Amino acid sequence: MKSFKQKIESLIDTLRRWEEKRQLGFPFLLFCLFILSYGIQAALLGFVLDDWVMLYAHSTGGVEKLSQYAFFVNRPNVAWVWQIGMDTLGYDPLRWQLFSVFWRFSAVLVTWIIWRKLWPQNHFQVSLAAALFAVYPIFMQQGSAISFSPHWICLTAFSISILLMIYALENKRWRVALLVVSLLAGGVNLFTMEYFIGLEILRPVILWMLLSRGEISRHEKVKKTSLLWAPFVVLLVVYFFYRFFWMATPGYDRNTPTMLLGLLSDPINTLIQLAVTVFRDLLQAVFGSWAATIRPEDVAVSPVSALAAWLAVGAGAALTAGFIFLRSGRETKPEIESRAWYQSALPFGLLSVLAGFAPVWAIGESIAPVGLYNDRFSLAALSGLGLLTIGLLDWLSKEKLPKYMTVCLLIGLAVGYQFRAETVMRQSWKAQLNVYWQMKWRVPDMKTPTAIYGEGVMAKYMGSWADVSAYNMLYPDHNPDGFENTWYFNLYSPDNLIFTPDTPINVEKMENLNFQGNSSDSLVFQMKGISGQCLWLVSEDDADNPFLSEYVKPALKLSNPGRVISDAESTLPAEIYGQEPAHNWCFYFQKADLAKQNQQWSRVIELWQEATSQGLKPNVAAEYMPFIMSALHNSDFELAYEISQKGVINDSMRKFTCVRWNQFTPDSDYKAEFQSWLSKINHEFTCEP
Repeated sequence: MKSFKQKIESLIDTLRRWEEKRQLGFPFLLFCLFILSYGIQAALLGFVLDDWVMLYAHSTGGVEKLSQYAFFVNRPNVAWVWQIGMDTLGYDPLRWQLFSVFWRFSAVLVTWIIWRKLWPQNHFQVSLAAALFAVYPIFMQQGSAISFSPHWICLTAFSISILLMIYALENKRWRVALLVVSLLAGGVNLFTMEYFIGLEILRPVILWMLLSRGEISRHEKVKKTSLLWAPFVVLLVVYFFYRFFWMATPGYDRNTPTMLLGLLSDPINTLIQLAVTVFRDLLQAVFGSWAATIRPEDVAVSPVSALAAWLAVGAGAALTAGFIFLRSGRETKPEIESRAWYQSALPFGLLSVLAGFAPVWAIGESIAPVGLYNDRFSLAALSGLGLLTIGLLDWLSKEKLPKYMTVCLLIGLAVGYQFRAETVMRQSWKAQLNVYWQMKWRVPDMKTPTAIYGEGVMAKYMGSWADVSAYNMLYPDHNPDGFENTWYFNLYSPDNLIFTPDTPINVEKMENLNFQGNSSDSLVFQMKGISGQCLWLVSEDDADNPFLSEYVKPALKLSNPGRVISDAESTLPAEIYGQEPAHNWCFYFQKADLAKQNQQWSRVIELWQEATSQGLKPNVAAEYMPFIMSALHNSDFELAYEISQKGVINDSMRKFTCVRWNQFTPDSDYKAEFQSWLSKINHEFTCEP
């Protein structure tokens, strides 16, 4: 009988032989890293930022509107990706998440195959580099699925083009056919969007590296490299002519190479600026980005997502350690191979990083400091950063154990970083859904055009044109004269806002969106003034509410609740927004506030009874007021008194309640009864005369 130890050793040996034969160890590791980083929360993610612009464009005009938006952002050929996605995936957030993750996975996998071709004796090292490429902690917008699917498709197309070029070099019989398909894949990348154009410089380097293995002269290598590279040079020339001379623009080009033009007009200052940008970005990308993976504020066990992120760190590190363990017995001549590998991998990785960032620097952009938007500029450099990092570790550490422990730690921390980034996206979607459903409950539909005012963006990873598009998706059925139904104005940025009643509002060509309205045809909302509050539709009638935000008060005179259409459906398409959430306090508050606006006092009382029977109550006492006023109008003064007692939790609410009771005028038949209750209120709440 074998001992337990012998059984374990036999199992490990079997796994090693199976992995060596099947070569599935790395794809399995990559799949697991993707699940940890991008898969676990995928079903809880939705749409953010430019996702909404594309959804709204497609919903109102199909491929024509998508093409208009693509033209407006200087990428006229990218619309085909969105159109195919809309046709096949619909507006389902989960499908889009899986679609985007699939293409990111494909880009990493094909790149891994390319690296195996370049370093056939170093599959182990390139596997670790590809694993790091998959989760490198600098790009945190994977959850913006519609926006970044074209990027991953283009990177996959570029990688396939490189791989087919390598196959063409290896296969004389099919060389022409492989080169043609490689050119087509390269064209898909270049003409769809410009993000990865800098990586084209890697083609001759890859050809040279592969040809250097053979016993051919330097002259022959130059000749063969030139011949195989020539079709791609022609493709690049055609692209440059198209991009800078033939491609139509909307009057400006957001990707104008300002840095390159500066080299002609002011070479000394531009070179200094470029050198600073290059050094700063490299420092941020190679070293600084890792600081975000282990911030002190992230060291916590609550909420659950914080603990889950650290569990993801541990799982990512453990999976990498398991992969290393299974592969550790298969290295031959490790010192010689490792040295040969990093001597070529380090310069190739650095070149990949520089080539990836080159178009970014050319247009005067930078990734440092990494912010909400400019992390996207790191996409083309991700593969090079993975290769460069593992190459540096291979060069700096000759001892296996500390080197492999470092690799496991880095990949684990990167997985945790991506998990946290997905968590932020998930929280953004949750916050959005909270606003969307409350707004639809309170404003089932609206007359158009109507402007919406509110404090700040509705959630992180939203803002300006994203909020505008999202709100228009809520109220899509009345599109007057080609203008948007509604427009969102951020009260946190009051400098450019109109606060004068009966004043025309004109907004033109903001991300291909347009609005014409009147300032008096507006709805003003308070979303964030008090922690835990529901969404409040406010007007001048609420001027005495002590909980009103200072940002909201200047816009009260613009708010016209008469714009609300009350008898419309208050549901949202389940494909996008999911099923209607359970009816919490805010549901009853919104429906009561709507009924109060329509003077349906008995309906408000019914809603109060339903809410209280479920034990629901507000987080902010001011939300009792619609029920207090409806009870008064219903001449149920005892109920109004009982609700008032619940709401008077501080001096501000006491004064607010006093004012509303003393302002109320009862029906003549109930004046005596009301005066009795009013005296009780004034006495108990010490109301001022």
